[in-house]
Amino acid sequence: MRPVGIRLSSDSSMVPLVVVLLLGSVLQATSEEQCGGGAPMTDLLYGSADHYEVADTICCNNHVFAEYRGFLEDVNFWPVVDANWERGERTVFFDSVCGKPLFVAPVGRSYEEFKHESNEHGWPSFRPEETVAENVIVHVSGRMESVCGTHLGHNLPDFAGPRYCIDLVCMSGKEVITISDEEGQPHNATNLTSTFDSENFSHLEGMAAGQIVPTWFVVLLSLIGFLILSAVVYNACRRGKGNEKTSPTMSTAALT
Repeated sequence: MRPVGIRLSSDSSMVPLVVVLLLGSVLQATSEEQCGGGAPMTDLLYGSADHYEVADTICCNNHVFAEYRGFLEDVNFWPVVDANWERGERTVFFDSVCGKPLFVAPVGRSYEEFKHESNEHGWPSFRPEETVAENVIVHVSGRMESVCGTHLGHNLPDFAGPRYCIDLVCMSGKEVITISDEEGQPHNATNLTSTFDSENFSHLEGMAAGQIVPTWFVVLLSLIGFLILSAVVYNACRRGKGNEKTSPTMSTAALT
């Protein structure tokens, strides 16, 4: 098993943002009890059960660290999700501790886009339209958790808007439903066949989705910054060329 490490984007332009998010998570990490005092299910899906200690550490005893990059490709994640899509079904992902539905994919994009983005970044990658609003919390710091207190990952937005980089071990649970026993007493049980309506659910929007400023505003600021930087470089090059032209004249004058 590869060791658990801090999630860092391979895109160097994202490093400052990641550092800010990690610092925010550290400041937010208090003595609050995670996972409601519980622990991940022992029969996690997608091969995560074979990495139970990692799941327990990441999901219930941590606000900062993550499973290693590319974990989703080393376990049984894509074979299961591929099979669901081939049957014409979206995949619903459940909390590894309490079994609440967290994400549905793909929504608002093609399956190929969802898979490519996830593999490119190294973790399951979701958008607000794919996120169950009533069960997922996006903190201002960027850290994400479920309503059950399970750490999920971080919001690492790009030019398309909020993008949720999620730990597979924390979204590998089975749906938990309430059933009655022979005496009519209710109790929880896991359900392999999801009853969640993946076609009709409320997804995250606006500030709740971690959209601090509109995407167009971020693009505009980036464009302005690029133009300013280009002007500075251009002027520096012009001054450099001007100095090269005047140097011989100054040398000649000095000799006479």
